[in-house]
Amino acid sequence: MDRLMLHSPIFTRGWNDFSRMLTGGLSLPDRLSQFVMCVVGAANGVDYQLLSHAPRFLAAGGSRAQLDALADMPAVLEDQRLFDRQERAAARLALEMTHDIHVSDGVFAAAHDAFPSAETLVDLVGLIAAYNMVSRFVAAFGISAENGRL
Repeated sequence: MDRLMLHSPIFTRGWNDFSRMLTGGLSLPDRLSQFVMCVVGAANGVDYQLLSHAPRFLAAGGSRAQLDALADMPAVLEDQRLFDRQERAAARLALEMTHDIHVSDGVFAAAHDAFPSAETLVDLVGLIAAYNMVSRFVAAFGISAENGRL
């Protein structure tokens, strides 16, 4: 993906600045940020995104069982054993934003309850929106996971 973007130096600079902010400047814990990036990749069927963030999710304290569960997204939303309340709320929000674009009142209320800080909720919605952009870029150019395995 990085080699491809180098065809547009201005786009690359903006993308890299934005990416650094997303991966280190938000109020979300790293584990949750990486989880959301994986959820969006899985929801969009973009293996490259899932594979590139899975190691970071694991390094931040996520589990292999959680990554494996992303293959059955509806189960993630209900699995209280593998996913805490914030993870389930973030996954539900990510799925609605990804598949429906509009977020239902119930899903937004659950996200607000799980993330009562306005800053954190804005960061979460922004991260989901940004990683949907990543998915679309990757998918449009047909970028695949090279030698990647979970």
